[in-house]
Amino acid sequence: MLNSLAVRPIETDRLILRVPLPSDVDALGAIFGDPVVMRSYLSGKPFSTGEIRRMLPAIYDHHATYGFGALTMCLKASETIVGLTGLSHMSLFKRVQLGWVLDKAYWGRGFAFESGTALLAHAFESVGLDCVEATTRTDNATAIATIEKLGMEGGARFCQDGIELVSYRSYCALTLAPGGRVSN
Repeated sequence: MLNSLAVRPIETDRLILRVPLPSDVDALGAIFGDPVVMRSYLSGKPFSTGEIRRMLPAIYDHHATYGFGALTMCLKASETIVGLTGLSHMSLFKRVQLGWVLDKAYWGRGFAFESGTALLAHAFESVGLDCVEATTRTDNATAIATIEKLGMEGGARFCQDGIELVSYRSYCALTLAPGGRVSN
């Protein structure tokens, strides 16, 4: 399935966002297996390297079906894997979700904001989505600050499986050009 995907990487000033490779599994497993990192994830539970490996076919299917999905976040200068980010349909939510999980060694450096900015542009300009949502735990102040810095609005609180969550949305800023054509 990976060989048939024609997904172009998304580049920012410091990052390359690309489809996860089987060779990424150990690095991603270390990030997703870290209880400190995963404390703020929706479920709050770490994943094993085996679980990450088993997720790859679903990630590839998502990309093949929708034209977007989870992306490995790599430093452009060194190709070091610093996390996973992306846009995805999640069964829990009605709208496409923007999310990220970063290795704690890279927290506080603006990588979530940088990748989020690029992914929102990709969602609206390349994929053609009209709305993207970001949902996090209510106790994840850093993620909430990043989401708000991205210009996402709402802050609707709700409880899912006993976990207090907050959801924000960003809408594509479409306007009608002369002649009634849609333009950004």
